[in-house]
Amino acid sequence: MDEFTRFTCWSVESAQQTISTEAVSPSRGVFLATHAPLAIRRRALVDGGSSGRGSYVTEADVLADFVSRATNNGVLLLPVIGQSGTGKSHLVRWIHEKLEASPQMKVIYLPKTATSLADVVSRLLLGSEGEEFDDLRRSSEGLDTNFSQEQLERRLLDSLAEALVRAAPKTPSERALVGDVRGLYLLMHDPFFRGHLLRPGALVPRRAKHLLEGKGQDESEIPLEFRLEDLPLDVTDVTHASAASQKIYRVLAANAGLQDAAVRLLNDNLDIAVMEAANLGIGRLQRAMLRIREILQARGEEIILLIEDFALIQGVQRDLLDAITETGVKDGQAIYAPIRTIMAVTSGYFDRLEDTVRTRVAASVPHAYDLDIQFGEDVSDAAISDFVGRYLNAARTGRHALELGERNGSVPNACGACRFEDVCHTSFGTSTEGFGLYPFNASALIRSVRSRTSNGQGRAFNPRTALGGVLRHVLVEFHDEIESGDFPSTRFREDFPTSNHVSGLSTSVQTQIEELDHEEPDRRKLLLEFWGNGPNELTNLARGIHQAFTLSQLDVETTNPNPPPPAPGLVDEPDSPVPNALQKKLQVVEDWASRGGALPQDIEARIRIIVRAAVIEQARWTDPLAKEPAVAVLDRAWPKTNSLTILIEGSRGADQLGEGHKALIEFKRNGTNAQFFQDLLRVNEGIDGVSVESLARLDHLAQQHAAALQQMVVRERSAEESQLQAAVEVSFRGAMIAGRLGLKPSTDDILSAVFDDGIGWRRADANLRIPAWQAQSARHLQERPAFISDLRDRVGISQGKTGRVQAIDAARVLPLVRRIAKNQLSEWSQESIPLWARKAAASIRTIEATVDDQLRSLETMASSIRTMFHQGETLSEVVAALNGAYTAAVPGGLLAAAPDLIENDISRLSKVDGASITRLERDLSTARDDPSAAFSVACVDRGMDLIELESALGRSSGWLHNGLDRARQGLGGSGSSATSDLEHLLNDWRALAKGVSDA
Repeated sequence: MDEFTRFTCWSVESAQQTISTEAVSPSRGVFLATHAPLAIRRRALVDGGSSGRGSYVTEADVLADFVSRATNNGVLLLPVIGQSGTGKSHLVRWIHEKLEASPQMKVIYLPKTATSLADVVSRLLLGSEGEEFDDLRRSSEGLDTNFSQEQLERRLLDSLAEALVRAAPKTPSERALVGDVRGLYLLMHDPFFRGHLLRPGALVPRRAKHLLEGKGQDESEIPLEFRLEDLPLDVTDVTHASAASQKIYRVLAANAGLQDAAVRLLNDNLDIAVMEAANLGIGRLQRAMLRIREILQARGEEIILLIEDFALIQGVQRDLLDAITETGVKDGQAIYAPIRTIMAVTSGYFDRLEDTVRTRVAASVPHAYDLDIQFGEDVSDAAISDFVGRYLNAARTGRHALELGERNGSVPNACGACRFEDVCHTSFGTSTEGFGLYPFNASALIRSVRSRTSNGQGRAFNPRTALGGVLRHVLVEFHDEIESGDFPSTRFREDFPTSNHVSGLSTSVQTQIEELDHEEPDRRKLLLEFWGNGPNELTNLARGIHQAFTLSQLDVETTNPNPPPPAPGLVDEPDSPVPNALQKKLQVVEDWASRGGALPQDIEARIRIIVRAAVIEQARWTDPLAKEPAVAVLDRAWPKTNSLTILIEGSRGADQLGEGHKALIEFKRNGTNAQFFQDLLRVNEGIDGVSVESLARLDHLAQQHAAALQQMVVRERSAEESQLQAAVEVSFRGAMIAGRLGLKPSTDDILSAVFDDGIGWRRADANLRIPAWQAQSARHLQERPAFISDLRDRVGISQGKTGRVQAIDAARVLPLVRRIAKNQLSEWSQESIPLWARKAAASIRTIEATVDDQLRSLETMASSIRTMFHQGETLSEVVAALNGAYTAAVPGGLLAAAPDLIENDISRLSKVDGASITRLERDLSTARDDPSAAFSVACVDRGMDLIELESALGRSSGWLHNGLDRARQGLGGSGSSATSDLEHLLNDWRALAKGVSDA
């Protein structure tokens, strides 16, 4: 025997042919075979409106009431009221199919899919002969040939404007909007606002299209009247409109009362505009219908008028209502034939009919038939199963077999010939009429119907939604998935979210599934929620259900082969000692997992904050070594509510991520995560009962992502390796400028200088620095402490109570310093330097621009010294010569300067490092030969020796030359006895002076 698996007992084509949401669409055979009794209430009409709950009746009761009740002076108007999709037109068609033909009845049937103006007029005038009828037919039938869609749109708008000119205002607000020189008329003729009213999708174009074509079979019931959003109130730039129109627009846009009046006026005059635009004229159809009634009265006949949706009979409602509510008996004499009208109309539309019309309705029939029904009260789960079961059987049987069965007076049951009938019916169940519910069971069917019906319409049952949104949708859209063994799929979950009126699958059951089923946990969750009615413990379903959907049974003790459908009403919140506010949050998380709901922003944020806090607590800031970041840094590095770090499926933050991006921590929508979130919320509130598993998971998450947090902080602090390299080089250059390093510093020297904040740094050769160098160097030293503090924070840890960084991460820093020691400095660019180092770097850049000027200044000093200190001589030789000249000059009275000053200069020169000038000259030569060395040469602190050398030599040169001049002039004070000694010394002086001058 074949295994009952991946089985489909219907075809997509058959489902499409037999399951229709429009009563007029299927053939008579399919319609009657699928007809299921409707839940209908007869409700009293009070003051023209429906009131009270009323009593339940059958379709046969409605038919008998309609055809047997005596008319009131020739008029009977029976309303069938209900929201869209509740079966109003289905009931009207059923009555049409069940009417027995009679020579005394003229039946006029207006289906909702034949609602173009030509269709309506043609059906109303069917069988009526005469010029007045023919002329009316020609006017309506020529609508599509005489006018294009665009022409009819313009005519309709023009006619509506003209109707407003003639309208009789009822309120001061309406009075402000009518007339030919103000109000709505001007807006409708202003080219700017006219374009807005005629834009694609606006009401006027939709009405024009409907006049020409009527309602399409698969088209939803379009709005027939103006609504507030149809007014041109969302126009942002009205400068292209006329001044008068702009004034009206601004008043209208700012006044809600005027807006309501505008909508009311437009709708009150819309039918008039339609008739005028179509060249039918006001009252013309009414007169024709009354003439028909007059003719039929003479024949002894009456009219049976069946209208599937009165709201869709566009343009002629007013004339038609006047004609069908016109009293047939006047002054005791029957003038017009009786007319029995049953019309389907939405509750809201019926309530908006004019008081006179509703009064006439109430006068002809004291009640209406209401199809607005509720789950659990007005419609039972068994009734829904019976309703759907007939359509399931129709899809299996096929249209032709149903039509044949209807002619033979019976509806065939396709399940009777199926080899899987026993296992299928045992596993999935049947309707009360014996039609199998597969691929649903009672639970899956009710949950699916509630998913599509309840969420959008309170607790109302909507047959159209049940057929189109559930039955036809599943049989057509999921046919292939059932055959491939993939049903129920993720797509099923997307199409059928858990209703608010049934319980979802608990997080504890979801968690157990995730632990036991590692292959298809999501499908099993769907199966248990829909086909298993959301059990509170993990269970298997009937073996046939698992076989059909190729989902193996789990190794669990519990089996629930026939789960009941969900009980009616809202889901009760369980009793709990947990505070109400927290209990609501826990339920929201439960709904997030079981119903596919979105997490509110506050719960989403709280979960992120708890997980984030655990990660922060786990971070140790030792790899890489860094000072523990401040709260502000952490908030910027890992924002508390940022989905880029923690992403929760189904949360509002999920939309923030761009395609292809992945968050650091991602939580999928499942029971395990829901249980985890609930425990986090309990922990946050200090509630006991948190599972050990959740605490361990939180700890594991924290350990797993602590390193990532540290890297995020590194990025936030601009402390990545390339940025640190640039910052260290900024500090190195600053130390060079301050003269703290020589031309070839060691790694240790560089390391020490780079992390020195520069407080107390002074250059010994400050007087050798040009003004620009001095100014920018002072600026750098002023900014350096804060800069170095930032640098230390990024590569060190704090110790002691001060919080200052005392320990540096040598393993991280030394490679950066060694690059500098090897003269591997990076290229300077604004982008390469982190923001926190750029102020310190700016002053260095300015100093680098002065290097050439500084080197020229040093060149000048070197030249000056060499005029007095001949290259190749030693400084000791110069000092000895100066001492000899001084000794010879004193007796001869040749010194103009004070002897003690001369002695001081000679003494200072004896202590100066004479090699300093040689080193300077060598370094300057290096800079000339290698421009890349210019900065280092300019930065070297030359100390005081060069300054002492230049100043002492300069003064010595002065008294030496002065003494020679005095000797030549014989100005000495020693007399003739010293002349010979003086002449002897003069030769040495001249040689010394010549040497100084030549140097």
